[in-house]
Amino acid sequence: MNDTKTPAILVDFYHGAYGPTIRIVLTTRQQLQVFLDTLRTLASSEGVIIALEQLPNFVLSGIRSFVFQTVPSTPELPKHLTVLGGQNPSVIWKQTHTDWKRAADLIEVFTTSDESGHHYLTDEGIDDALVEVAYKE
Repeated sequence: MNDTKTPAILVDFYHGAYGPTIRIVLTTRQQLQVFLDTLRTLASSEGVIIALEQLPNFVLSGIRSFVFQTVPSTPELPKHLTVLGGQNPSVIWKQTHTDWKRAADLIEVFTTSDESGHHYLTDEGIDDALVEVAYKE
């Protein structure tokens, strides 16, 4: 899943125009593939936990940790992303494998067009922060 020759993927937490935002910056096709592989791993089955700070291809800014977790399809989660702590917080993002697949499908569009763009993967006003994945922006 990780290639140490791929440039580091910046995961930047900041307070933007729409509130707390986590921007995942993908500038190369290799970074795009690493991030897609991460999402596909989460979509593969329940119980998968990935801590981005432990992976060599991710660099966190403004947050201490960012944990992705695949949870069972039930019960319905009131929110998917939780920010814990004040300055330099930890973030936990829990979704079902179907939700992770949907996120991967949104990002996969960049592999076919190779054009710049971005997608928001969480819900404003529900989750504690927006997750924006930007490709070549």
